[in-house]
Amino acid sequence: MLQVQDIHASYGAGEVLFGVSMEVKDDEVVCLLGRNGVGKSTTLKAIMGLVPTSTGTITFKGEDITRKRTDRIAKRGIGYVPEDREIFSFLTVRENLRMAEIAPKKTYRDKALEYFPKLTELLDQEGGSLSGGEQQMLAIARAVTGGADLMLLDEPSEGLAPVIRGELVRVIHELKKEVAILLVEQNLHLTLELADRIYIMVSGAIAFMGTPQEVQEGKAVEKYLML
Repeated sequence: MLQVQDIHASYGAGEVLFGVSMEVKDDEVVCLLGRNGVGKSTTLKAIMGLVPTSTGTITFKGEDITRKRTDRIAKRGIGYVPEDREIFSFLTVRENLRMAEIAPKKTYRDKALEYFPKLTELLDQEGGSLSGGEQQMLAIARAVTGGADLMLLDEPSEGLAPVIRGELVRVIHELKKEVAILLVEQNLHLTLELADRIYIMVSGAIAFMGTPQEVQEGKAVEKYLML
């Protein structure tokens, strides 16, 4: 579904990504691990066209989307949930979901509310008044409403209470039946539970790729993730 081939990206004069290559197949959860500041979030932003790439290609469902506008990438079926969620705090939950219905030809608001039934009780509540866990639910539900075939989730478990984190794991397992997922995550245990394949990033480049079993049996964690 998604192929990233040898992309380089910079913030101004400072290069951040150095030849990143990865792929996400249909109905697969791929996790991107790494220490803080190694380029994980930048990789997601580069896929979405939010950070310009200087070289390399990004292909989605057989179409070259390299350096396309972000809105056009989203319309092609990539949903992006950033680390800070970026919900509209002064709009209600219902209005936040409606914003995702503007672009697609077909929307999936009912499906999104099936994943997060609690949101049905909060439809008339402003996004800014929700708890952190509820805001994360809304951010993911908005991507589902937009009809994404691939979802990019940036640190979705960060700051969540254990109960809410467990609910998130349940939803990602359910989402996997419908969409492909590229997940940036710091929580190793969560990653091992969810992932079909894992990439580990070091200093803006991919240093390891393997299955959760290979991560556990090998020395990848000690070599690339331990301080």
